[in-house]
Amino acid sequence: MALAGLSPADARAALARAGPAALPPSLRSLAEADPDAALSLIEELAAAPPWPLAGAAAEALGAVRLPAAAHLASALAAGERPREVRRGARRALHRLKQAGIHADAASRDEPAGAVAAPVATGPAFLSSCDPDGARLLWLALDIPGSGRSAANGVVYDSGRLHSFTITRQSRAEFDQEIARTRSEMAARGAFLVTEVPVPYALHLLTSAAQAAIAQQRGVPADYAVYGRYLAGPEEPPLPPVYDYLQATEVRFRPDLLDRSPEVFDESEMRGWHLPADVVSPLTTVFRDRETSTLSLPPEAERDRLSAALRQVVASEFHGEQGVRWRRRLEEMAYHFVRHDRRWPAQLALAAALALEPEGAPPEEHPWSLRLVQRSLARALGVDPAEFQRQQDQGALAGLWTPGSEAAAAAPTMPGVPGMPGHEARPSGLIIPRS
Repeated sequence: MALAGLSPADARAALARAGPAALPPSLRSLAEADPDAALSLIEELAAAPPWPLAGAAAEALGAVRLPAAAHLASALAAGERPREVRRGARRALHRLKQAGIHADAASRDEPAGAVAAPVATGPAFLSSCDPDGARLLWLALDIPGSGRSAANGVVYDSGRLHSFTITRQSRAEFDQEIARTRSEMAARGAFLVTEVPVPYALHLLTSAAQAAIAQQRGVPADYAVYGRYLAGPEEPPLPPVYDYLQATEVRFRPDLLDRSPEVFDESEMRGWHLPADVVSPLTTVFRDRETSTLSLPPEAERDRLSAALRQVVASEFHGEQGVRWRRRLEEMAYHFVRHDRRWPAQLALAAALALEPEGAPPEEHPWSLRLVQRSLARALGVDPAEFQRQQDQGALAGLWTPGSEAAAAAPTMPGVPGMPGHEARPSGLIIPRS
């Protein structure tokens, strides 16, 4: 079967009809005629079912006598992939080693001992994240021997590199793809796509890949092959929002933190929520209230809910989890300010800065409390806005608003709106209540 000239989709269809047995001789012929084409085709075939065919493709890497084939085989053998693929990749590695080709060998386009130079020429683009912290990343490259290319990946703010592919793509094609994606996401209103500094994009990629390797989870095949060209900065760069907003201008405006829950009105953050298992202590309490035949005194009921709320907030917004949420909010602030939406940018950054170790205690953080409340409403299957209205009444009034009772009792200056947890001075300056 001749595979030369066929697209990966056509080749997959033809091989699926012929069966895995037809693959090795066909790929051997293609590997002799065009090793690079054979490598690209094998990478496509090994990435998706049918898995017997994918396993046969992985094993056929042994016929592609390139260091890049050893890199790919090594990644396929070590990753979390179906058994057929891992077994085939291990066999390919054995054959390649017998031929003197190793994954750590220099590229056939480079002299021995050459050091790979960074080739991320940019521009780079990043999407805002989904409720799980995943965002899309695009990066223009110029790889020796391959020319203009583009990297596409899904990077989680928890440090996971979910996918990573490199395709040959001209700069014009790259620009067209970004423009099309931006238009599609803008139409949906759920995500923003923004240009980011190349060092920041590289840091996201390389740190996620390093975390995956350290945890023995493996990295996507293309990263295993081309990762050495993607040298991240030696020091983690500052979030790019600080090139546009000054932390001090936000940090010393307590009204921004008090109003930070308003940022959930933005369409890109409307869907943010905590996982159901995180808010399960609160979910249990609320469901018990609905089903229990016993009626607790209002004070006891409030104390029980407050304890569950503190448990949820402490587990999710302290330590490394708190750092993750702060970074996510800093990125959202960057997206907003770059899209000329300065007010939500300030609100998001105020919430982020208050999650620093010296910031507001998590149980007194307005944005965090509102996120927990919205997540609880989602877990209970009720409308967040209606749930918030109900919670602001009766025995539970003020449960989700830090300092609301003290603020309600305190006098305010004429013309100065009262803010929970703060007091107005005769000068008109509003400061945190001690």
